[in-house]
Amino acid sequence: MVMTVRLNDRIGGHSPWVLCEDTDLMQVPPALLECVCYIEVNDHLMGTGFFLGYPLNPGGEGPQRFVYVTTARHVIELDEAMIARIGAPEKITLRINTRDGGFGRVETSPDDWVRHPGADLAMTPLAPDIQVFDYHHFPTEGMLNVEVIDRLGLWVGAETLTPGLLVNQPGISQVQPVVRFGHVAGLGTDPVKMKVAPGLVVEDNAILIEGKSLGGVSGAPVFVHVDDWRRDANGVIQPLTFTGFAGTTGPNYLLGLVHGFFGALENEVPTPEREFMRQMNSGIQIVVPWSRIEGLLQHPDLVGKRRKEKEEFDIGNMPEALSIAADESDTIALTAELMGKLLQASKDEIMKDQS
Repeated sequence: MVMTVRLNDRIGGHSPWVLCEDTDLMQVPPALLECVCYIEVNDHLMGTGFFLGYPLNPGGEGPQRFVYVTTARHVIELDEAMIARIGAPEKITLRINTRDGGFGRVETSPDDWVRHPGADLAMTPLAPDIQVFDYHHFPTEGMLNVEVIDRLGLWVGAETLTPGLLVNQPGISQVQPVVRFGHVAGLGTDPVKMKVAPGLVVEDNAILIEGKSLGGVSGAPVFVHVDDWRRDANGVIQPLTFTGFAGTTGPNYLLGLVHGFFGALENEVPTPEREFMRQMNSGIQIVVPWSRIEGLLQHPDLVGKRRKEKEEFDIGNMPEALSIAADESDTIALTAELMGKLLQASKDEIMKDQS
């Protein structure tokens, strides 16, 4: 790792010289791309999904994870116009990369999915065979939460990255997600209207992201990138303490998932002459926040299934919805943790010299 001292003009109101890694651009860890799959409904590509790994043990010890495929509810429910074209959802298929360099499909039933009643969110417990499929499950410890926000902050202007389906170029031989970059544009407390199923519109709090949201990216994970330095409550520039979480995903936390674009008149009552503006893309993404994902993971059906499967696992059986982290991922995680500790030691040293 190469260290350099450079002018950091990314902290509002101040431009200090700081010690940092010698990188000019955000580097996207491969694991953030590998947690993504594509969602097909009735054999038609509809959107993006991603794998979440929920720890088998409450404290998070050990590599064992319950694995959940997560997406936006409207991706699997469709809307009236799409149902008229391809029919009501009869099968929901995941397109996932395989270890032999191609991709394969795993079919599910609409009844396999648990839907959030008040948010554009759905998930199903499913762990495709890791000997066949090449994917990464993002750890739920990497979701934003109140503790992380209190320590790191979440502010307008924070950088985001969203790996997902580009319908024009989904990949012929493999799943090839593209990454859309953006910034947090609003942390609004006012609810936003979102259509999640035929005849069902919900009003829910959402995070707004400056970034294009086009067909295919619905359901994709949105990560917020954490810089190395922050201004504390007293206005003093301080280095972040390395948390040890980064592992294979770098300093990126799960912010939520994409609902879709914010129409130019999405929350207004349109007049006939302005109706066409409703479908104009304002350049703002609506993101279902991490708290809704946290809530759905505690759905009684999912909690009960985890309890039964843990009992099976404890007596030596391997439930279908349980995945074991690969040794390769563990090795990368340890290397990343060591690099992070070395970086923190360098920061501590320079702060000591300045005091």
